[in-house]
Amino acid sequence: MTWHPSFETLARFAASDLLRLRRRVVTRHLESCSQCRMEITALRKARAAVRQSHADCSPPEGLLESILARRAAGERVILPVADASPRRSFGRAARAVGIAALLVLCGVPLFILSTRVLDAERVWGELMLSPTQPLRGSQLKIEYRPAGQFADERQLILRARYRTPDDPPYNRGILQEPSAILQRVRRGLYRGAITLPDSVVFARFSVSDTTGRLVDHNARRLWEVMVHEAGRPLHAALIQKQNDNMGRDWEVAFEAARIATELYPGDPVAWDRLTQMEASISRGVNADSLDELHRQRFRIQHEELFGVDELTGDELSALFWLARTVRIPSDTAEYWRRRLINEAPRHALAVQERVFDILRSAGDEPADALAALEALWNDVGSAHFSLTDAGFNAALLAKDESAAVRWANRRVSLEPYTAPYVAIRLALTPDTRTTGLSWLREQLEQMTTRAPDEGRRLDESIDEYSRRIATESSRLYAALGQVLVESGEIAAGLDALETALTSAGWDVDLFRSLANTRLAMGDAVGAVEILARIAVDPSTPIVTRDSIRALALESLESEEWEAQLQATRDLMYRETMKRAVSRKLKGRVRLLNFQGDPVEVHDVVGGGPALIAFWSRYCGPSLNELDDLHAMYDELRRRGVALVTITAERPTAELGAYLTDRGLDFPVYHDVSGRAHSAFNSWGTPDYFVLDSEGLVRFEPRQLDDVLRQLETLQTHGSNGTSN
Repeated sequence: MTWHPSFETLARFAASDLLRLRRRVVTRHLESCSQCRMEITALRKARAAVRQSHADCSPPEGLLESILARRAAGERVILPVADASPRRSFGRAARAVGIAALLVLCGVPLFILSTRVLDAERVWGELMLSPTQPLRGSQLKIEYRPAGQFADERQLILRARYRTPDDPPYNRGILQEPSAILQRVRRGLYRGAITLPDSVVFARFSVSDTTGRLVDHNARRLWEVMVHEAGRPLHAALIQKQNDNMGRDWEVAFEAARIATELYPGDPVAWDRLTQMEASISRGVNADSLDELHRQRFRIQHEELFGVDELTGDELSALFWLARTVRIPSDTAEYWRRRLINEAPRHALAVQERVFDILRSAGDEPADALAALEALWNDVGSAHFSLTDAGFNAALLAKDESAAVRWANRRVSLEPYTAPYVAIRLALTPDTRTTGLSWLREQLEQMTTRAPDEGRRLDESIDEYSRRIATESSRLYAALGQVLVESGEIAAGLDALETALTSAGWDVDLFRSLANTRLAMGDAVGAVEILARIAVDPSTPIVTRDSIRALALESLESEEWEAQLQATRDLMYRETMKRAVSRKLKGRVRLLNFQGDPVEVHDVVGGGPALIAFWSRYCGPSLNELDDLHAMYDELRRRGVALVTITAERPTAELGAYLTDRGLDFPVYHDVSGRAHSAFNSWGTPDYFVLDSEGLVRFEPRQLDDVLRQLETLQTHGSNGTSN
């Protein structure tokens, strides 16, 4: 008997509302089932008809649900549809349909991606938001069912990250705050409510206890809500979902960009966003056909919108950036650039282009650039990152202290999270050193007195937040110490350097900075103590270790140096184990090898420690780290450590050719069912996990630089941090 998805599953698929792994299963079924494909087409037409027939207002509550319910019951009702009013012209709408059709005609796959689901033994709770498709300013009812860790709490805190249409990519500087109290209704159930601010189009949530020491972050995926209108998410909400996932989950951001082109096919901003993300993953993946697809899309939009007068700044910006991205004749890109600058001179990209023009014109004369940038600031009337950054740098190069401080204040006013960086730049520049020292001390004071909820991320506990702040503070203390030493305040500088060293945890970059400062002071003995930390770190090249040893032996006997190294290794192991976890994988984790045969993770790993690496060739950051991962492969084999790389793709000849083209010969396994992602609580790529010899997850490194140190700690000191 042939399996078919349920009607509810098909309806959710048509609405792009299925979780990622389930969506992939349905996609594979649709490839061979014309009956279900017809059902999907009908469902999408029903949704489109509801939207179009109520283009000027929200559809009656429950209308779409009623239609779907009648269809599920076997009725086939054709909804009367009035002609929808086109945004500008029928021609533009027709062109938009043509752009969307190119996705199919050119044979370029649409990668269907969503959030992965955990299995029944998950340690994360369940948060339900109602309504699921809120309008601007809606009240949301919250129901939360914990998975055990909050069983005895009478109240919990719902924390939120709110995004408005103007918020930039990544989450630096985005306010994250308590938004509601969840009261326990009965054991295992909490309820509360929030009202979305009118300006908010996208929000993410986590749940914590009242102390902030326990946090349910849904396996770091968090929970989300997008503001809707006329039964579909706002384009601004989809853009902010993309922005929010930059640096968190590229694939989810990619899916949001794809959905935006489906729901808003006539908007060049949507196509610009998708094109930029596709371009970043096109290396070796249908690169030629994808480049041609980008050009065809742009040609359609260029022909449709050339000469149209009422384009917005965002649309002009998207068309200019698209023209530059797809590498069409330069006169076409220049046409859209001129229009952007002339018609939307205060748009962010227009300001950026005007800044570039000033810097090119000024050449090697920073004073000329500074004067022109000041005039641009007065003309623009509002701050923009590219302008404040250029003005700050020009002022430093021009050695104009008052201008440097003025531009520094402008930059920090625009982006408060850059204040530590700006303070360090001011302090390290002789002409602004006094001001910089004052700013550094002020930043350190703010870090120690700032309330945790002013800067704590949604997926951070109080303890994790404290460790992060300690690391950031140590770098400020290092800069403060360096500047004080250079200013002749040796005793105060040494105190600051010592504070930086004791609060740093294990930070090789910081160790290099501190050692260089000690050497500049002529303190070789003090430098050697810090250099020992660099020497014992497994990521340090052998040639660097040899250089450090030669320097150390100028002031120490060989036996003393070896004793110093051993004591430093013990320190490294202790600091590393502070970040260790102990988590058992849920159930038997099966994968497919490249031949399509089932294997289990523990059989592949064997009896020793292992590095598990989840990756995707449809994720830009993941692709950027593949070469580093491959470079680590030989070192892992030398240490007797297994490397298991996992992708959600099926094993295909095309994937094999891709790996060969990139010169990647590490073992690749396939998590087609999604069980491995679920077992590891992996929801984005790249994602890394270090297993110990007992098969427990002991580390969840955020970057590859930490892996060798974590593995050496396990191999040398065992799973419990005790010497073997």
